[in-house]
Amino acid sequence: MEFNIWEGVYTSFEEVPRTGRGFNQNRWVEAVLQKTLSVKEDHKNVSSAISQFPCYSESLLPLLVTVVKTERILDFGGGLGIDYLRTINSQANGETYYYHIVENEVMCRHGNRLFDRDRNIFFHLSIPTDCKFDIIYSSSSVQYVEDWKGIITQFSSVSTQYLLLTDLPAGDIPTFATAQNYYDSKIPSWFFNLSEFIEHTVSQGFALQFCSTYKSNILGKYDCFPQDNFPEDYRLGRSCNLLFSKKPI
Repeated sequence: MEFNIWEGVYTSFEEVPRTGRGFNQNRWVEAVLQKTLSVKEDHKNVSSAISQFPCYSESLLPLLVTVVKTERILDFGGGLGIDYLRTINSQANGETYYYHIVENEVMCRHGNRLFDRDRNIFFHLSIPTDCKFDIIYSSSSVQYVEDWKGIITQFSSVSTQYLLLTDLPAGDIPTFATAQNYYDSKIPSWFFNLSEFIEHTVSQGFALQFCSTYKSNILGKYDCFPQDNFPEDYRLGRSCNLLFSKKPI
């Protein structure tokens, strides 16, 4: 039987069939943990080897942090802190940042254990509203939020400078929901019309500064999304990176 990563075209999350524990299942948590531990081990043995630095497709965050005066970073859907490690590994000046991650309960529990002695990283179940963030960052996460417009509005309420979105599944396609298959789980996920996504984000007080294609590693290959099972008009090809700045009030 042919395996498809995504199945079905729907107008809302309510229509998407759901099964399994999704990103709460042990298999996903273990995969994220092992990848994070690998990067954390590299951090202990930093040398001049260029292979230890993150490649372009992994994250634009380290570069942005280097050129922007930054104190607080919010990482929405940041897993167990892998981009926190990539960011501090890449900084030649040894700057310290307060890095806040919003994740589910399972990830927060594991993250607090993994960084129990690090006073610069924090895990939250929801977006903190008691402080502002210089950079809000989200990689391959916004599409799993049912009220994606609402989350952009929340980003705006706590942002002071930049919103960086990487691996965002948006392009010249209609906005639609689909079921993403992950082992025994079916996870609702959005694909976005790029113009619609940008228009809403701009309406929340952001200005688009940069747009590029994201180089995705899917099933071990850097290739376009395997979507031959979708109608041609709904095939994205590749995801994108978007950088917005906060408009002055």
